[in-house]
Amino acid sequence: KGLTGEIEVLKMLMATIGEKPALAAWTGPSGAPKDFELKADCIEVKARRGASQPFVKITSEHQLADVPDRRLWLAVLAVDKVQRPHGRTLTEHVDEVKAHLEATEPSAIMDWDIRLADAGYDALHDYSAWRWIVAAPEFHAVAEGFPRVAAPIPLGVTGITYSLALSACAPWSTDWKNVRSKLVGEDQL
Repeated sequence: KGLTGEIEVLKMLMATIGEKPALAAWTGPSGAPKDFELKADCIEVKARRGASQPFVKITSEHQLADVPDRRLWLAVLAVDKVQRPHGRTLTEHVDEVKAHLEATEPSAIMDWDIRLADAGYDALHDYSAWRWIVAAPEFHAVAEGFPRVAAPIPLGVTGITYSLALSACAPWSTDWKNVRSKLVGEDQL
């Protein structure tokens, strides 16, 4: 579910800043604190069931921590398991991006394969048991006053996990058009 959400945001970034820069920015699979790290922006992606309680799980004190000289965005996507013939498998989501790269930027396929391997995706695994439907992401500007564990945290405290109520994030809600304008408005490459 989480990888499917990150792939959806990756596709949006590829359409905005290009395939290679978007893949280079996809740092979450390699263990970085943010899922996407660009020159002036970071994006943390959270996938949740659409019918679940309106919360997202923050799994590290670093996920919503400020990064000097960068804006931070929280992208929340409803990713729901559905029955055939609806939705698509993880393999179908992966194959869609690979086909796009083959047609537009073949030199980026190795980067794509590396990121997928880092994320734990195994092309030989059968992912057909689960089909997913993905809603458009909701974005939030993580800025002053945003509900999060404040950084820096006290020395010796680590591994913080908490639930974030999406209703508390409403004052910082924005849309892809606004996020995109920030990404395009500055040299992200």
